[in-house]
Amino acid sequence: MDRQGKGSFGRQVADGAQKIAEQAGACTRRLGNGDSWPCPSGPWALVSAGTFEDDVQAVNRARRQPDPPRLIFSVAAGVREFAGEVDDPEGIYGVGQWFPGSATRAELGPPGDAFLAAYATVTDQPVDYPGVQAAAAAVVAAHCARQARSTARGQLWGQAAALDTATLFGGFRINPVTGAQVKHEAALVRWTSGGLALA
Repeated sequence: MDRQGKGSFGRQVADGAQKIAEQAGACTRRLGNGDSWPCPSGPWALVSAGTFEDDVQAVNRARRQPDPPRLIFSVAAGVREFAGEVDDPEGIYGVGQWFPGSATRAELGPPGDAFLAAYATVTDQPVDYPGVQAAAAAVVAAHCARQARSTARGQLWGQAAALDTATLFGGFRINPVTGAQVKHEAALVRWTSGGLALA
């Protein structure tokens, strides 16, 4: 069973999960926010791709079912805050846009290890991928502004669209027509008794 939230990312994840499950011969059911959950007959898995709040609600609801899913994948499980919002995250899979040690060598900006060390000196919280994503975006923006010698939108866009590089966040290349990221790869993660780890 897959659960899709609002927005194109949730729809894309749900579409991909449904396609792969059907290719494997599995029966799928797609649910929206207000849909009632059917009683599955036999083992089942949950794929939830909504907002953080929707995913947390779906995971907690699924775990309370008389016959809970044997496997859970939730987009929200890719961030550390997830552990504080569900009863027991152990065994749940998630996806992150970055995970320590998963990125390629940075060609622009600081290496991942140097950034993590600097981050640790100013905060006692572990950095999660949105923080690394923001740092990488700043690196790319600053590089484009230096190359363009301008902050005009069109000139920045031209520089960004021409890039094929890597930052501490991973590969960076965009489609110059759509703006879609075409090079970056996500990291599959899983909650263990020791916390979040690469799967």
